Amino acid sequence: MEKFQNIDDLAGYIKENIPDYFLFPEDNGVKGFYGSNKIMIVGLQPSTGKFGNKGDRLLYNLLKDLNLCDCHLTDIIKSRSIDNNSENNNLMVHRKIFDNELEIIKPKVVIALGDKVYNLLLFYLADKKIELYKTYHYAYIHRWNKSKIACIQDLLQEIAIKIY
Repeated sequence: MEKFQNIDDLAGYIKENIPDYFLFPEDNGVKGFYGSNKIMIVGLQPSTGKFGNKGDRLLYNLLKDLNLCDCHLTDIIKSRSIDNNSENNNLMVHRKIFDNELEIIKPKVVIALGDKVYNLLLFYLADKKIELYKTYHYAYIHRWNKSKIACIQDLLQEIAIKIY
């Protein structure tokens, strides 16, 4: 896999080569996958549902309210479904794509959405000078009380203050 110079070229590669891909869309002022500031928010794999559910709305509204619309939102695995027989759904392909994202975005901070992602990123980011934080996954927090939402909001505010 070649190294890409910008996020648009990487997105083009993903769209052409990853079956059933998902990239966080630009919506309501939030840049999603096309965000380019120094905060990267990372999930494991896209859901199989449609974008715009309660969890998505919660995350995007929170980012907009905190003036963090330019965060880079991504998943380590870009495909909604993994077919182990497909060469392009090989986990190493997704790892190389994620490595390209890191090189393009050059985040100062990565926020892992959940324990699995956090544990993977501890390994992925071990040799990089990137701060790693963990929080609840946005798909689950809308089901809980406001204290869980406040935890994510407080973390994002703390990181934004630290970076800006």
